[in-house]
Amino acid sequence: STAVLEFDGSSKGNPGVGGAGAILRSADGKV
Repeated sequence: STAVLEFDGSSKGNPGVGGAGAILRSADGKV
């Protein structure tokens, strides 16, 4: 089977507070 992983992240400052998120979907778009 095929899946799509989308992710993003950011930080405020270096070093600093950061965060990230991700979503994994099947090939037909279902989460």
